[in-house]
This record gives sequence, C-alpha cells and structure tokens, in this order.
Amino acid sequence: MSGKKKYIFLLLIDIILINVSVMAALFLRLEITPSELWQTEFLRNFLIGIPVLSLIYICMTLIFKTYSVLWVFASSRDLVTLNFVCAISALLYMLVAYIAGILLPRSVYPIGALIMMILITGTRLLDRVYTRQRMNGEKKSEIPGRHLLIIGAGMAGNMLIHDIKQHSPSQKELWVIDDDREKTGKYIYGAKVVGTRENIADAVREYGIDTIIFAIPSCPEGERSELLRICTDTGCEVLTMPSIFFSTTALLGARTCLPPSMKKSDSSPSPA
Repeated sequence: MSGKKKYIFLLLIDIILINVSVMAALFLRLEITPSELWQTEFLRNFLIGIPVLSLIYICMTLIFKTYSVLWVFASSRDLVTLNFVCAISALLYMLVAYIAGILLPRSVYPIGALIMMILITGTRLLDRVYTRQRMNGEKKSEIPGRHLLIIGAGMAGNMLIHDIKQHSPSQKELWVIDDDREKTGKYIYGAKVVGTRENIADAVREYGIDTIIFAIPSCPEGERSELLRICTDTGCEVLTMPSIFFSTTALLGARTCLPPSMKKSDSSPSPA
C-alpha cells in the first residue's frame, strides 16, 4: 500500500473508531439498549456531533503530525503524543458540544477519550507488528543463521544485539563476552553473557562460534589490538564496529552514539 493510500486508509479507520468510542461510552453511561437509545435526544446530538469530532481530530493530527510517524520505528513519546491527541480532541469536542447545545452526559467524554486511546493506539500497534513481521519475513531467506559471539555488553553491544534480534529472526545462536564479571550469566535481549576475554577461546569451542563481532567502539587502541588478536587466533571470521560512532559532547558531558554498522577487521591487528 502506497504512503498516500495508507494515510487515507488510517484516517478513515480513525474517524470510524473515534465515533464508535463515543457511541460505546454513551451505551456504557446510560446502560441502555440500541432500541432505547433511539428514543432519547442523545442519539440526535451524537449524530450531529460526528462531523464535529471528526474535524477536530483531523486538525489535531495535522498539528501534531501523528500520521507522519513511521510506527514500525515509533518510540514511547510517539504513543504519548497520539494519546494526547485523543484526549485533547475529546476535550475540544466537549467544549464545542456545550457551546452548540448538542450535549451528551458529561461522563461520556472522558470515557470516550479512554476508549478512543485504546482503539487508536491498538491500530498503530497492529500496524507496527504487521510491518515488522513482513520485514522479518522478507529478510529470513537473505540472512543465514550463524553462531555469533559479541565482544562487549555496553551500549554499542546492546544496540547491536537488539538489532540482530529484531531484524534477523533466524539468528538464534548468539552469545556475549564482557570483562565486567558482574554481567556473566546475565542475558541481554535473550543473549547470554558467557564470560570475559579469558573465555573467548572456550566459548568458540563450546558453542561452535563461526563469527565474532567486536562491539566496543570506544575501546583504547592497545586493548583493542589485544582483544582482536585473541579473536583472530580462534580462526573465526571477525567483524568490528568502528570507533567513529563515539564523540565527546561538551554540552551534555556524555558520549553520543550514532547507529552502529559493521565492517571486516584487518587480517592482522595493528600493534599497540
């Protein structure tokens, strides 16, 4: 589905859901059957309010650009923004209804807003799951499963493991090495930390490792060379994450990490 068609499709689904939310809230508040609702003035007010609520919601989504979000990569902030749009739409709808005289019971508005949040958020989460499943399905045949050993359980290692688990579902054989002994035996996204640098050779033999990924971009050159020597001595294919992804930020007083990529290490590591 093209971007424009998907936008129109989501917009129509949202308009239906937000009005269904108000209708559901009305039934919950009045505790009546559909046939009984026909006999009340609330049905007329609800029908008149459909274009009002729809227009308010569309305006809010344009202001907060919720349709510009790639939900497959969305963060918790995007979900908060989407729920805020639902809440503010319900609030504005209530104000307009009071001014225009198309009133519904007051409790309908917060109940409707809550149902709206659940339904609208649910559609985005379903879209996220479907898109990721489709992406993973396309990559399944492209990425052969390997026995991987990740060197480093820090920020870069965590990002790499998460990416592998997220986008390479066929990759199930994955272990981690880190010199912090407190991490040994722990799990990172399902990958077990099996020891320190002294255990690299043993891990290669025990788990049948065929590829080692060096994931400590900020490692000092001397220590880096030593670790790469240990890795290459195992006879495995060795990949490294370059150190250019780490820089000092004076304003924040912290390191900044850009998205990692991998490259083959030199056949012979440079001396310390």
